[in-house]
Amino acid sequence: CDTKFPLRLYPSKSEEKKTGFIFVDKAHILQESVFSFTKSYEYLRVLGDDVQISKVVSNIAEVYLDFIFPSAAVLHERLETIATCKMYDTCEFSGNDADPPCSGEMILALDRHVENPAVVGLDIAADTGNVRQLLRSQLNLVELRFLQ
Repeated sequence: CDTKFPLRLYPSKSEEKKTGFIFVDKAHILQESVFSFTKSYEYLRVLGDDVQISKVVSNIAEVYLDFIFPSAAVLHERLETIATCKMYDTCEFSGNDADPPCSGEMILALDRHVENPAVVGLDIAADTGNVRQLLRSQLNLVELRFLQ
């Protein structure tokens, strides 16, 4: 078995030239992550796999909460300041050499971006009896209620 694990997170210069892609800031990582999870959700919805759908929608809520919660809860920053970030065009790892185009600002709405996927994940996890996913979904809702 000759499995190699990556030992660094930042690409080397040769890897960077090969892919031509680097994240600009935390908002860029957030948007690419949500884009990937949304694509997964679309595929899983077609398949009808409720357990995996629960995981994906919970991950969407968790990604948004990981972006907002530490700054609001620990650093006591204003939610309006944290929830406003640059909006990038999703690249889908296209391999172009230019910086990703910024197309304005995005304001994260807790009810639409976080609460809807968190509640859907909780409902599906409760219906399917997936205890581990149920706990993750409940933690997402606890963090959300703290922010509200």
